[in-house]
Order: sequence, then C-alpha cells, then structure tokens
Amino acid sequence: MALSKLTTAGPSVLSSYCQSLNGVAKARYEDKVATIGFDPYALRKSAYQTDLALVPMVEYPDIVNYLVLSASWATNEQMKAYKSTEAYNFFVSGWVDTLHMKLVDPDRILVTARVS
Repeated sequence: MALSKLTTAGPSVLSSYCQSLNGVAKARYEDKVATIGFDPYALRKSAYQTDLALVPMVEYPDIVNYLVLSASWATNEQMKAYKSTEAYNFFVSGWVDTLHMKLVDPDRILVTARVS
C-alpha cells in the first residue's frame, strides 16, 4: 500500500476509525486514503471548506446512473443499488446538513456531510 502519498494530515497519519477496521475493510480504506493522499477522519474541521461552489453539479439522473446502472468495482456486474438512492432523498428532505469539502486535486473533491 502506498501510504507514503499521505500529505495533508502528515505522513502515515491514520485515524482511529481506520485503526479500528480489520482485514479487507481496513485494506480497502487504506487504499482509498492512499488514493486521495490523506485520511479524512484524521483532518481537523479547519481543513475543510463549506463553499458549495466547490461541489460539481449533480442531478438525480447522475446519481441513478452511478448507483443503479454502473458496474460494481468488486463484481463487475450492474450494481442495481436502488436503495442507495435513499441518500439523495435524505438530502432533498433536509436530513443532510453541514457539507464539508476538501480539494484533493484540481479534478477531484472530497465531500463529507453530517446526517441528522
């Protein structure tokens, strides 16, 4: 694993969340951390921005295309994750608040949110 790519939170800084994971889940999380260069759970709130202008335009069809029609990375089969579209409904219904964004690189942004 290329955890040497970690930058913003410091080299090899992994959150207690990551350290609590086991086996395959921990390996997948470490791979994601290596991809973006930092562990989101290890960052302070001040490392995030709340400017919604950073979020790319995403509409309902984009979410359906991704969650329902795209192929799973694990099985390479269509995900058909109809239940996952509930996340969109949570957002529209006002359950999701306090979006935090962190620019990963000029083409990617990490978005986290607090769900009530």
